Amino acid sequence: MLTEQQLALITAAIDRELSDSEMAALQQLLSVSAEAQQLYAQLADDSRRLQSLSGAAIPVPAELTARIVTRIATLPTLRPLRTTALPSTSSSPSSSQPSRRRIWQHLVPVAMAASVLLAITLTSFVFFSQTERLKTRTRILAQKFPSPTDAPIAPQQLTPQPSTTPPLATGDKPPASPPVSPMPKEVEPQPSVTLAPEPRIVARDLIGSQILPALPPFERVEVRVPLLRPVAELPQDDVRQLLLDELKSSLATRFDLFVRDPSRGVDVLEKAATATGLKLYVDSATRDKLKKKQIHSVVFFTDNLTPSEVVKFLAQIALEDQKFSPRVCDSIHALPAGRLDEMELKSLLGSDPGLFRRPSERTDSGSTSAKAPAVPQGKALSDQTIDKVTETLTKPAERGREKSAVLLTWQTIHPSIPRTAPAASAELKQFLQKQGERDPRSSPILIVIRPVG
Repeated sequence: MLTEQQLALITAAIDRELSDSEMAALQQLLSVSAEAQQLYAQLADDSRRLQSLSGAAIPVPAELTARIVTRIATLPTLRPLRTTALPSTSSSPSSSQPSRRRIWQHLVPVAMAASVLLAITLTSFVFFSQTERLKTRTRILAQKFPSPTDAPIAPQQLTPQPSTTPPLATGDKPPASPPVSPMPKEVEPQPSVTLAPEPRIVARDLIGSQILPALPPFERVEVRVPLLRPVAELPQDDVRQLLLDELKSSLATRFDLFVRDPSRGVDVLEKAATATGLKLYVDSATRDKLKKKQIHSVVFFTDNLTPSEVVKFLAQIALEDQKFSPRVCDSIHALPAGRLDEMELKSLLGSDPGLFRRPSERTDSGSTSAKAPAVPQGKALSDQTIDKVTETLTKPAERGREKSAVLLTWQTIHPSIPRTAPAASAELKQFLQKQGERDPRSSPILIVIRPVG
C-alpha cells in the first residue's frame, strides 16, 4: 500500500510540480512498485480526458420553465393570518365608546393620586416609627434611674432659701439643728455601649529553622559556548589553540562542516586526508548518491588521530579549500558529541564505536592488551629483558600506526532513499579490519559535511 508521501509525489507529478530530485525519486518508485505505476497511469488518463473537454456552455432545456410553473401551482395555498378587528370609532362627538387616547387621559390623574397617597403613607410610617422608638428609649431610662436622688437636680434647687423659723425669745434654748444631708452628687452619664477591655499582648513562639550562614557570593560562572569559526581561519595559531582545547575537554568531538556543495566538500576532504597521510575509505554507494544529489549530508569518522593531528588535518582542509575557485567550505562548528550521535554512528557502522569509553576501558573481541613482563625488584636488568620490554611496549603502536577514516551517508534528502547497510559496504569492512586498537592518546571525531543553510 502506498504511503501519503508517495501519493503526494504521484499527484504532484500529474500537476507537473516536481523538481529534478523529486522526479528522480518518482522514477525510482515507479520502477519498483506496480501499484504506483497503475495509479500514475490512471491519474494521467483522467488528466488527459479533462483537458480534452470543450469549454462550450450546456444549453438550458426548453421545458424547464414549464416544469417550474407547474411545480409552483401544485404547492398548497397559504392561508392569511387571522386578525381581530378593532371597534370602529364614530367621527361624531356623541360616540359612546371613547378612544384609547381618552382612556389614557382619564387614567393619568388616577395614577398621580395613587402616587401621592403612597408617598404620604410611607412618610407617616417613618415618622411614627421614630416617635415610638423615642418613647421606648425614654421608658428604658426611667426604669434604669427610679430614685429621685439619682435624677438630675435643677439649678434653682441648689440656691439656699431664706429661713422661715421665728426668732428665739430670751432664755429659750435654740432648737436642735436638723441633720445636714449630704450634697447630691452629679451623676456621670453611663455609656449606652459597653466597651471591651484592651487586648493583652501575647508573646508568640517563633516557629522556624535556625539562622543559616551567609552564602558565598558567585564570583564567576563559566559558560561553555560551542566553537564557530570560518574555515579560512583554521590555520591561524589562536584558532588552532581553541580547537585543541575543545578536543581535550571531551572524550569525543563532533564538527559540522558547512559547505556550498556536499560533493565538492568530499573532494576537499579527500585531498586533505591524502596530504596528511590519512587513509580515507569512501563508501561507493555514498559517492553515487552524491553525484545524483540524493544525499543531504555525509559523515567522516576516525578514532586513531591525536588532538594535534586532528587540528593539523582541519588546517589542511582550509589550505586545500583555497585551491578551489570559488571556495567550497564556509564555516565549521565544534561541540562535544552526544548520545544521539553515538546511536546514529552505531547504526552506520553496525557495531559499537565506543565514543565515550576511555582507551583503558575498551575491550575488543579477539584482541588482548599486551602487558610488560614483571621485573623482579632488587636485580639488574639484562639486555635480553630490556629488548623484550621494548618489543612489548611498541606492539600497540605498530598495530595502530596506520591512520584510517571512513566516509558514509549521514542523511538523505527523502525518507524513501535508504542509507547504505553496514553489511553491503566493502569500504566499511576494510576500515573496520584496518582500524586496530585505539591509541590511548587518540580522540574520536565526527565531521558532518552539510550544505549551508
